[in-house]
This record gives sequence, C-alpha cells and structure tokens, in this order.
Amino acid sequence: MISFMICMSSFLTTCSVVGFFAIYSVLEMNYLMTIDILFSGILSTATLASIIWMAGQVPIETAAFREAFLSKIERRVCLGIAPDIAGLDRLLSCDADFVLTGGNIVRFQRSLILTIVGTVLTYTFLLITSNSTQ
Repeated sequence: MISFMICMSSFLTTCSVVGFFAIYSVLEMNYLMTIDILFSGILSTATLASIIWMAGQVPIETAAFREAFLSKIERRVCLGIAPDIAGLDRLLSCDADFVLTGGNIVRFQRSLILTIVGTVLTYTFLLITSNSTQ
C-alpha cells in the first residue's frame, strides 16, 4: 500500500506540474519559479518511472529464473543424475505470473509507464482546449 501511495503522490505532482505549464505561460513566470516547477516535475516523473520500471522487472526475472531452473532439471533427468521427477510435467506446464501490486489496486508492469504518460498527455490537451474555449 505504501508503494501505491508513493506512486499516486508522484503521479499527482507530475499532473500538477503539467497542468501548471498548460495554464500559465513560461513568460509569465520568473525563472526561479520555472526552475522550481521543472525540478519538481522531473523528480516526480523519475520517481514514478523508476518504481514502475523496477517493479516491472520482477516478472521478467522470475520467468528467466524459472526457465533456467527447468532446463537444469531437464538436463539432470536426461543425464540420469537425478531420478525422474514425477511432478516434472506439472512444473513444465505451470505458468505462474508473479506481478507486484500496490495494495491490490494497481499492477506494476512496465506497460503502466506508457499508460500514465498517455493519461497525463490526454488530460493536458483537454485542459488546454477547455481553457482556450473560455
């Protein structure tokens, strides 16, 4: 649940920074304010992307470990080093997907990064078009 809260705070900070730049022109702000907002946006986006990237690495590493383990077991059985394992067929057919979640609310996969970028951009364009019509 903590990881979900950290990701949500980073996402909301990123959204507020994008919204701030969508509403106000860079020429209307002084340079220190612009640097501060850019720094906050970059840090929150990097935090969010790194958490999701590292959590998305877990299923990839699990699949690689499983493949290496099963190949070693098969090699030992074929060479006669280990006795024939009765559950080897079950091990080979088992396809467990281990994915980290944030409080069982969000599944942390690498594709989530693109989803978040698309969401931020969509709402930014909606905000810009709603401001330009008013």
